[in-house]
Amino acid sequence: MNMAVTEVTSPPPERAESTASVLSELKKQSSEVNIIKEYKDMFSKEKSDKSDLATDQITDVGDAALDLLKTLIEEAKSSSSKDNKKWEFQTSPHVHFDKTLDDTYKSFLSWARVKQDTSKVNVSKAFRRLESYAVS
Repeated sequence: MNMAVTEVTSPPPERAESTASVLSELKKQSSEVNIIKEYKDMFSKEKSDKSDLATDQITDVGDAALDLLKTLIEEAKSSSSKDNKKWEFQTSPHVHFDKTLDDTYKSFLSWARVKQDTSKVNVSKAFRRLESYAVS
């Protein structure tokens, strides 16, 4: 039986140096903020599970949810005339993927499905996430 022996080598010095320099620069830039910890906090399951509020509007998945989301957007537009431009989604790349704004809305609704009953969607939660996605 022939068995090839592979020698394990360390990364080239320039690669190890570049990794160390990147980590060093991250530490300088973060000014005592742990970027990985912040990322985990932002997207952790525990945090997202607590984002459901008692006053949230929950409805069936489908056209009713899309219509309700559009209604919430229209209400937000009418309540603040200075931020209406953000609801035009000028920086959204949906057009480049041959998608419509409705497709973008449906993505947010899909993300906000109720975990206990996936035939339901938390439209208020989808709206909050969409509102943070909309840029002025």
